[in-house]
Amino acid sequence: MSSLQHQNDNKSSGIAGMLSEIARIRVPLPAIREVGSLLDVVYDHRLAASMVGSIVGHPLVGKSTAIQLALRERAHIKTVAINLLPRSMARDITAQIAEAIEAPGAFAGRISAAANLLARLFTPRAIDMLVIDGAEKLDPSEDAEWVQLIAGLVLCTNVAVILSGRPTTIDPTRTLAHALGRQQQTCEVHAFPVFGDKDIERFQACLTIMAAEISEIVGPPFNPLALDTEDCARRMLAASRGRIGNVSLLVQAAVREALIQGDFKLRMDHFAGPWRRIFAVDIPTAPGLQVSNPFSGSPPGLEQIRKVVEATMTVEGSRDDLEYMPKGPGSRMYGRR
Repeated sequence: MSSLQHQNDNKSSGIAGMLSEIARIRVPLPAIREVGSLLDVVYDHRLAASMVGSIVGHPLVGKSTAIQLALRERAHIKTVAINLLPRSMARDITAQIAEAIEAPGAFAGRISAAANLLARLFTPRAIDMLVIDGAEKLDPSEDAEWVQLIAGLVLCTNVAVILSGRPTTIDPTRTLAHALGRQQQTCEVHAFPVFGDKDIERFQACLTIMAAEISEIVGPPFNPLALDTEDCARRMLAASRGRIGNVSLLVQAAVREALIQGDFKLRMDHFAGPWRRIFAVDIPTAPGLQVSNPFSGSPPGLEQIRKVVEATMTVEGSRDDLEYMPKGPGSRMYGRR
């Protein structure tokens, strides 16, 4: 390997590492309060065995982020969280939960035995809550094995359960609640609300946090302060459609573009290319709505931003089946250790 190729490989590896850290940046979202309230209600009702919770919303609106930030504020709730793999079977869920509490091991026995195994892992660790993200993947049928598994675990431990995912997550939540004879409590997470200039200011505050964290991750002389402006807030709201996951993706792509080009100052043209490649074909059309690259020309006005956000939530054809950003580790534990 030549010295030049070695340097390029090191550069690519360094950029990939920084982008991975940027992907983990979490910013305060309007939904945190509502999500936190749901966590509190389900947690408070766990001993009374009367509640199953669900957190639902379109892709990339910030459900997982809101859950993580809300749990950080509730260290007294010892929580195991898993992000379901595609087509997860009961034994896969068992393995993911066991791995999340650092007790990995394969299990191929009966469902009742799997539930008892998890109960033996949960009880000495005093686990209060189980969060299953990506729960739209679960089979909503009443005889599904995962229902038997989680219901068995709940009956053995009184652990609180939250299912989180796309809007169809309501169906498996209803199935689990019915199997346990419990009520279903749901919190809906939406795209960043845009009604007036105050909302743009609040969104800019999120970008301010991102800019500060990017400065810390990448280090000098890189300057990401172009994020921390009203101009960028307006452009980013229109470009991301108010979905915080899209913001993260665009920021990662723009930082990567700048670093590869050897630029040490983030500019709007660093965002324009990624938006054109990734999002231009993903914006549905609506009567009277024309969408151009938000990072070119003048920043969009409030009414245009509002229409773009509303249209992408309601117009048929929006590619809600795609997720552009990995959520990070598939299993996590929060709260007291």
